[in-house]
Amino acid sequence: MNNDFKNLCMLADRGDADAICAVGMNYIMGVYTQKDEHLGFTYLEKAANLGSLEAMQELGTCYKEGCGIEKNEEKAFEWYKKAADLGNPVSICSLAQMYEYGCGVKKDEDEAFYYYKKAVDSGFLMALSFLSSCYLFGRGVAPDSEKAEELKKIYFENIDAWQAEQMKLIEKRFEDKYK
Repeated sequence: MNNDFKNLCMLADRGDADAICAVGMNYIMGVYTQKDEHLGFTYLEKAANLGSLEAMQELGTCYKEGCGIEKNEEKAFEWYKKAADLGNPVSICSLAQMYEYGCGVKKDEDEAFYYYKKAVDSGFLMALSFLSSCYLFGRGVAPDSEKAEELKKIYFENIDAWQAEQMKLIEKRFEDKYK
């Protein structure tokens, strides 16, 4: 077993919700340990119940995709909604997608547009591409190709820096826990 994973497991054993979530994700992906989606789901569920917004998001994805648990789009929607209501930008975007495609909830392009915009306003740059599509194709908003192009331009101008920033935040969060 990798030393970093051992340290993560020790933090998880102490009840650290972020570490519990990370252990769960390692099991789901088979990183530093043997892949076990069911065990990973169990860890995510524990972390989500301890208030980890990231775990709530990932739990929603597990339900949506049937990873470690039977596929259940309604439960996926519930977990995305719970995390979105608590301000998780990724979950806000996931909720928008559920509304856009009618997964786990009645299809509603107006709600999809609302949540894509909210995700962008919350700082989730990835949502810009979805919001741009809403303007381009008139989903939940009047078609506006100029606005769509403007949003797409902002997305492409900022995506590399945003992704690098996200990786640094993740690395720092776990470095701080090991000190």
